[in-house]
Amino acid sequence: MATIASPVLLRITLTYEELSLVLKLINGAPLAGLRPAQAEPLTPEQEVQGLLFAERSLRARELARRTSDDHLVLHAALLSTVAACAYAEHVVVVQHIRTSGEVVELYGSLKEDVVVGHTLPEPGLHQLTVFQDIAALATQALAVCECQSLRPANGDPLMVTAEALRQALELAQQGSLQDTVARLVGMPDEPSASALVEGLNQPHAVSVFLLLRRRTDGTIGRHELTVLHSSEAAWLLSAVPAHDDVRRITPVSTPELFDVLVTELSASLTLTVTP
Repeated sequence: MATIASPVLLRITLTYEELSLVLKLINGAPLAGLRPAQAEPLTPEQEVQGLLFAERSLRARELARRTSDDHLVLHAALLSTVAACAYAEHVVVVQHIRTSGEVVELYGSLKEDVVVGHTLPEPGLHQLTVFQDIAALATQALAVCECQSLRPANGDPLMVTAEALRQALELAQQGSLQDTVARLVGMPDEPSASALVEGLNQPHAVSVFLLLRRRTDGTIGRHELTVLHSSEAAWLLSAVPAHDDVRRITPVSTPELFDVLVTELSASLTLTVTP
């Protein structure tokens, strides 16, 4: 995997109100992660006032202008960037939960040859980054999830049901180590399960990659990848094709995770996903 900085073609930072205005103008649905800085819902009057301020701000930054017949026209780069997010053919939603419990988010959108990353640098601000290619988006996803130096865990891959995994995680939180291993594989001394349980009982982060694809019939396909990782070990959890209730748990390194993300994102037209 390349270690150089991700190639960025364009970066635009918008307020919640500015992004809402652009979406309104292009008849786009609200984007994932689009929310105002304050937790309380806005009143209709506040929404209207916010859109007026947003138009002035965009015009002041020469990202929009009024024509002679008083039509509001958006800058072409702004229009194409937001449209790629609003009408994306393939989306990746990334949630990284740090050991402290803090949640960091990234939303990636692919539409034809446009690749956009959407982050929230602070409440009420939305940064849209247009990347040169899918590999650059995958690189940013790894950076957001602090996965640049993953160390694969010891042991072989495990195959467990989703319910067994859920119960094992509950037992691990209670400190029942031997019971947790037994729940995972049915034998309390299985080395791979023991290594996983030991890792779960250490401070670890959780990174979730939810891949969504718009099918030709209008439905949405989905495929989820989860990475459990600490400074000592990392595992990749993924669903097993044709077995929705089974999870494959595999030791994973940074190059391996990078390749998985690039492959999944590149296969936007052929990705096999579970509804």
